[in-house]
Amino acid sequence: MKKNILPLVLSLRNRQIKEFKMFTGSNRGAMELETSDLDLKRLWFDYIRNVDTCYRDLVFAFIDESRLCLFPDKNMYKYRFEKGALQIYNAQKEEWITFAHGDKTKLVIRKGLTHVEKQHKTNKCRVKSSDETCFGAFNYAGFPSLSLLKDKQAKIAWCNLHYTFQ
Repeated sequence: MKKNILPLVLSLRNRQIKEFKMFTGSNRGAMELETSDLDLKRLWFDYIRNVDTCYRDLVFAFIDESRLCLFPDKNMYKYRFEKGALQIYNAQKEEWITFAHGDKTKLVIRKGLTHVEKQHKTNKCRVKSSDETCFGAFNYAGFPSLSLLKDKQAKIAWCNLHYTFQ
């Protein structure tokens, strides 16, 4: 049996848009809009710019079977794999946090982005450390059902980005 050689190092290979949807209101409820010509950075400029820069330089170095070092900051963490997810131990909160999905040969960091625009209200955005769903985005916007989105000026958008490290 071949033994794993450590340390094992993974770096960013690509970023994929897994899903990008936008809806607006109508008399009948939510109506899907075409997103192929939209630029993600228009809705999530600060987040995408910062995360793309951060992940471009991020390197996973598996030191041994329980220690992981994240470069360039050289932060060391205890880690484990649980049900296909890489979890790192947050010593301050004394809890395991899911950081990525996969294994030591390929990891994917999933980010779910949500953007809500409402007439006469401030736009709001959120970032999740997992994929966003239609149900999740509409609930975040305050609409438990697509049929309740009647405001023609309102827009609800979500996008799922996957950062693959190999």
